Amino acid sequence: MFDRKSTLGVFALTLVLAWAAVSARAALADDLVRDERRLWSDGSPQEVWTYDGSIDPGTLLRKERFWEDGTKRSRAEFAAGVQHGAARTWYQTGNKETEETWVEGGRDGTVTHWPDPGGDTARKKQVKPKLQATWAGGQPHGVWQEWEGWGDDRWMRVEKSYVEGKLDGFESEWRRKDSLVRKHSWTQGELDGRQLGWDYHGQMEYQYNFAAGEPHGAQRKYEGDTIVQELFFAQGKLHGSMTWEHWLNHLGSTWVEGLRTDRKLDDDGVLVFEQRHEFVPGERFDNEGRLQFHGEDRLVDTTHYYPDGTPERLKVQGSPGERIDYWPNGQMKRRGAGLSQDTGPVTEWYEDGTVFREEQWDGGKKVGEWLIRDRQGRVVQRQTWDFYLEGQVVTLWHDAETKAAEGDIEHGGPSGRKNGRWTYWRPDGSVLRTETYGPGPYSGNRAFITEMVEYDAQERVRLRGSERELVLLDYDAEDPDVVRRKRTVRLLDRSRFGVDSWDGTTLTMKRAAVKTPSELAEGAPEVELLGGRGVVLADERLRADGSPKQVERFNKQGLRDGLQEGWHRSGFQAYSFTYRRGALQKAEEWWSDGTPRLVLMMRGEEIATMSASDKGGRTWQYDGSKPWRGPAELLERCRIWTLAPGTPSPGSR
Repeated sequence: MFDRKSTLGVFALTLVLAWAAVSARAALADDLVRDERRLWSDGSPQEVWTYDGSIDPGTLLRKERFWEDGTKRSRAEFAAGVQHGAARTWYQTGNKETEETWVEGGRDGTVTHWPDPGGDTARKKQVKPKLQATWAGGQPHGVWQEWEGWGDDRWMRVEKSYVEGKLDGFESEWRRKDSLVRKHSWTQGELDGRQLGWDYHGQMEYQYNFAAGEPHGAQRKYEGDTIVQELFFAQGKLHGSMTWEHWLNHLGSTWVEGLRTDRKLDDDGVLVFEQRHEFVPGERFDNEGRLQFHGEDRLVDTTHYYPDGTPERLKVQGSPGERIDYWPNGQMKRRGAGLSQDTGPVTEWYEDGTVFREEQWDGGKKVGEWLIRDRQGRVVQRQTWDFYLEGQVVTLWHDAETKAAEGDIEHGGPSGRKNGRWTYWRPDGSVLRTETYGPGPYSGNRAFITEMVEYDAQERVRLRGSERELVLLDYDAEDPDVVRRKRTVRLLDRSRFGVDSWDGTTLTMKRAAVKTPSELAEGAPEVELLGGRGVVLADERLRADGSPKQVERFNKQGLRDGLQEGWHRSGFQAYSFTYRRGALQKAEEWWSDGTPRLVLMMRGEEIATMSASDKGGRTWQYDGSKPWRGPAELLERCRIWTLAPGTPSPGSR
């Protein structure tokens, strides 16, 4: 409203008259018109606002501004406080600058701008508008033209047309007389049709094609008469092959309706996964108003495949993201939040399409009610989660009345982890197992079983110990109270975190980050235990009266290690073999009356010394220097021990 330069001048000249309102009578008798003024330092008017009667915005009639030398700078008419009527401005030289008409607050009619000829008399005679446009209802409407130069050197710089404020028709711009910069085509404010641009030498620089505001068809850049870069679009989406060198390096060559698909194959040519990218356009015009193509590719989704080509997992990027997993039969397995910080529902299904799990997440945290169903659709687990609680008690059910498991899941991480005491029941209500979780003897944040007892169907202890060392008991088939075998087991892997699945009979927990040993010896004694595997460290067999019959010992790799012992029914020791990492070191045998039968010492895989005795007390010695001439039975035993260490011991034959 106020010219910044003149206002600063007023402040510099006088602070006292910063905004001095002076009322003056415009009529001598009836006192109907008043004005409000801002003055220059010499008392001459800088601005004059004229009102009809009282000084009120709704009665404003006119605004006038003056240069410091007293010449008029601008004049605008008002009606009821709204700009209405002629509006003009003048240069400080007194020459007219603009002329326009306003109707009820909006430009309407012809708007004209003139250049300032100054005091040049010749130019005053040649002065013609430098801008002329038509407006309607406060918006450009009709032809808009801009010129440069004077007299015979005057030339059109811009010509375009509007319909109700929107570019419509051709928009042309010249760099100099008869030298076009661009010629664009518009329809209702959107680029539509062929768009042309020329370089400084007047040679065509680009030829683009648009439809309803979106690039459509071939987009070409030229060097002289040669097409050097070419893109193809279909309704605003990249489509087809490109020869745009910069974009080839950045975006790749082939797109289909705005998407580019990248595939990865294994060494056998089988599809492993594919990723789809979309083209995201950047700014459409440069600083000089010329059309340009800027953009980047953005990952849309990634699909992993089973070896037979069936989708295994689809991960959709963005926020909110989404992840969809599939069973090998094509049935959806999981659908929901794809990232750890996502929010929303997650649903999982069994292979037959029955809903298995329903979850709710908020910023990567479990919230609300979680349900797990069996294959018949019955709810077998119900949890209510609140991230701010220390832990969650989880109860699983065989049916509406019989508990299957109950325990605490400690707060921490998206899956939680088992904590404290857990109890498991059979469908008939009998206790299957109790587990107590606590800190483990190693680093890491996984749960550790500090104490466990498992019972069989006859309520006998079947398993007892800790995660480091468990003892597995087998009972006599004829005498149910007699233990016939004890195996000491070290767990190799097991799920230890929060509840993962429950189908009404089998409970599994989320797997902890446990590294499964890969150096187990071939044929190492293993057992399936607690949903995982275990390697046997000691295998003790007992007789019905509880006396020992045989003990085999193994190291963590499953190789025989240490003493392997056996006993006669008489109670005397039958044999004692010493192994080191699967290799026999020493062997001793005794007859059932306790007298020595055989002593064997090994040097690597060769016999070092050996002596054997028969029941009559006769003894044979062998030091490797002469052929062995003892009983064929003893020779056969030695052959077995020497050539095939680790085979079942003679005492067990």
